[in-house]
Amino acid sequence: QATLLGFGGLSSLGANLVIMALPSYITFLLVKNGLFDSFNEKVKFFLIGFLAVLLASLLLALMLSLSKDEYLIASYTIILANIPAMIIEGLVTLFLLNYLKKSIPWVLTEAKICV
Repeated sequence: QATLLGFGGLSSLGANLVIMALPSYITFLLVKNGLFDSFNEKVKFFLIGFLAVLLASLLLALMLSLSKDEYLIASYTIILANIPAMIIEGLVTLFLLNYLKKSIPWVLTEAKICV
């Protein structure tokens, strides 16, 4: 970030780590605890990808809104701008997990995504 954009670097490393890692871990915990088991398998696969991007967008918006008052409008815009990314990520995850289920299903059963 510091090299390409001229800001950030080590000072934003912690925020970037939380924004990218925490949603993935929360999604993992939700899948592991069976929260998505009541859904259809395809909906479940879509939600796994969709939810991670949604949570990352919400965390970024929260961090921006807590940092400065000027960033409050930008935080709303970021959530709206990431809606297409959420849908695309959900679809990519859906197709990827369907492919893995057909080609190497033991990976998904060990991860407790499929039964």
